[in-house]
Amino acid sequence: MPITPTPLVTRSSPTGQPVEISENAQSSPSVADPVVSEPKGLYPVAEAIASALASPLEFVGMGPWPGTMRRFSCAYKNDHILVVENVCLSSLPDALRVVIISPTRGRVTIAVEGKPGSGAIESLRRENYRNFTVATELPIPAE
Repeated sequence: MPITPTPLVTRSSPTGQPVEISENAQSSPSVADPVVSEPKGLYPVAEAIASALASPLEFVGMGPWPGTMRRFSCAYKNDHILVVENVCLSSLPDALRVVIISPTRGRVTIAVEGKPGSGAIESLRRENYRNFTVATELPIPAE
């Protein structure tokens, strides 16, 4: 039986209304401005991680996410950012991609893939990584 994907939707937005999370989630009204008030340049990885750890993450929803090749992704948010994890249904993933999205700072993607046959990514040491990449992008301009 095929699985019918559902859009990522918040369970409780600040207004109590559901908010659909899309690829352009950087402009989501349910995520407040990050700690840094005036961004200059790309969103530094250390600041993105600090924003993700600044307060507890709340589960937003689960569904397809662009570029995840039929895997369901899970979305979480806190007062500063939205976090999308691409392997929320896999118990022992051999790869992991986490996207940290700020409405005003941009997007940071951290991805790691284990060597074939090396096991679950959570138990690997660096020498068993096939790929480890980090990318940062500017925010999508408001229309």
